[in-house]
Amino acid sequence: MVIVRRWLQASMKTLLSSIIIILNCIACIAQNDCNSVIVNDSLFNANPQATYGFSIEGKSYRRENIDNITWPVSIIDSCVVFTITTGGGCGEVTYSMATNGVILKDEKDKEYLELNFHIKTKNTCKRLDHTPQCFSLREIAHKYNVKYYRFKGFYGTLKLH
Repeated sequence: MVIVRRWLQASMKTLLSSIIIILNCIACIAQNDCNSVIVNDSLFNANPQATYGFSIEGKSYRRENIDNITWPVSIIDSCVVFTITTGGGCGEVTYSMATNGVILKDEKDKEYLELNFHIKTKNTCKRLDHTPQCFSLREIAHKYNVKYYRFKGFYGTLKLH
C-alpha cells in the first residue's frame, strides 16, 4: 500500500508539472509572446554554450537519446513549442532559434527549413530547470513559403498547418 501511495504522489507531481508547463506554453502563444526564428548563418552553425535535454510529460530526456524530434516538439498556432531541461536556476541565459534560410528536400521530396536551437549562458548553478520554449514560424514561413521544419541533428519533420 505504501508503494502505491508513493507512486500516486510521484505521478501527481509529474502530472502537475506537465500541466504547468503546458499552460505556460499556451499563455505564450495566446499573447503572441513567441520569439522569432532568426535567419543567421553563423548562429545556425554555432554550437550551444550549454547542453540541454527535453522535458516530456515532466520527465527529462538527454537529447542524444531522442532521435525523432516530433516526440518532444510540437507546432501550435504557427509556433514551435517544447520544454528543455538544463542545469541552471541563476545567471543570464539567452535562448534563440536560428535557420540558415537554405531550403532542403527530404526523402519524400518535401521542402523544409532546418532549425537550430541555441543557448547562450553565464549560468553557473547546477539545479535542473524545465524551461518552456516558444518560437514563431510566421515570418520565415511567409518569407520562404515552406510548411515543413526539422531540428538540426534530429530525424523527423514538423508540419506547419
